[in-house]
Amino acid sequence: MTRHTKLGVEAEFFKELRGGSRIKQKIVSEYFVAYNRVMAPGPKAKVGYADLFAGPGLYRNVEGVTAKSIPVLVCETAIHDELFRQKVHLWFNDGDPDNYDQLKTAIDSVPGAATLRYKPTITNSIIDGKWVSKLSKLRVPTLVFLDPCGYKGLSLKLVAAVLRGFGNDCIFFFNYSRINMKLDLAIMNKSVDEFFEPDRAKALRAKIQIRSAFEREEIILAAVKSSITDAGGIPLDFGFYSDRGRRSHYLVYASKDRKAAGMMKSILRSASPDITEGVGSGEYDPRAGGESRSLFSGLYEVEQRLLSVFAGREVRFGILLEEEAQTRYTESNYRDALLKLEGEERVIVDPPAETRRLQAGGEKRTLPKNALIRFMREGDHGN
Repeated sequence: MTRHTKLGVEAEFFKELRGGSRIKQKIVSEYFVAYNRVMAPGPKAKVGYADLFAGPGLYRNVEGVTAKSIPVLVCETAIHDELFRQKVHLWFNDGDPDNYDQLKTAIDSVPGAATLRYKPTITNSIIDGKWVSKLSKLRVPTLVFLDPCGYKGLSLKLVAAVLRGFGNDCIFFFNYSRINMKLDLAIMNKSVDEFFEPDRAKALRAKIQIRSAFEREEIILAAVKSSITDAGGIPLDFGFYSDRGRRSHYLVYASKDRKAAGMMKSILRSASPDITEGVGSGEYDPRAGGESRSLFSGLYEVEQRLLSVFAGREVRFGILLEEEAQTRYTESNYRDALLKLEGEERVIVDPPAETRRLQAGGEKRTLPKNALIRFMREGDHGN
């Protein structure tokens, strides 16, 4: 049985940098750059980054060989970019005293850390419900990362609090397997209630009864996303499988800004080990040697979604993208799928293809945001 600390963290978690953790590092580090490229410019701009379950800063195996974790990678990125070095205030926290000591040493040891305009804040606080008020009052636009290596201290109310402030985005690591298991255990009701809030947790327990494993997963993830939507946010997710072939975790993103969500979609796509026809799988499975297992691949799944969701409707391309903000598909995925459907005469576009200019490369037509897409009703094609 895996041993955990008092804060719910796997005792041996930072002994090895696993493939899934590398993917997580890529996503968070790349979004840190994208977020600050938008938020940091301006003569008076100041931007925050908060990692409230930061860990020790380094992975260290039994031989003493180390590998960087997200706090060190983020700190290095801020140091190496002049804009970030002058505008971004880094805040790292870990509630475990040993992790805190190691984290402080790791951050202080990053070459160039002294060149940061704002010295990184490193704290040793236990994250709990009292932090809802603190995170709802962040003074500057802040990207908040929450990864407790479990779920103790993490709550959807905490995520909603982050979204209250102007420009704040949140990325959190959701331990699906543990929440799924504890939903059936009455003795764990208190901790599950703290994560979902009591009313949502009660409704969730009732809804998952006598459901298949696949249905349970969809219902639980939908509950997480609906909490973000209720807070005015756009949720996106990236799934992680365990070595046993079951989905164990999700990296979940929340933002109130559609353009920001679009940036994250592109990052999640590039982080997908399996990219077919420009469409990312949105998941990582270590059993497949880095390749995910999808029942469908490429533009086919985007086309089928469009034909189902928008059947019988007329909608501008820009409005369609807004309505589809919560899917993992990028703007390019939707454009390519619609152009393919147009060529197959399964949708009608106004203005028609022959009147629209060609994209760079001269192979595909453009599809402007104001283009009107007419979807046939199911069964109308060919009549």
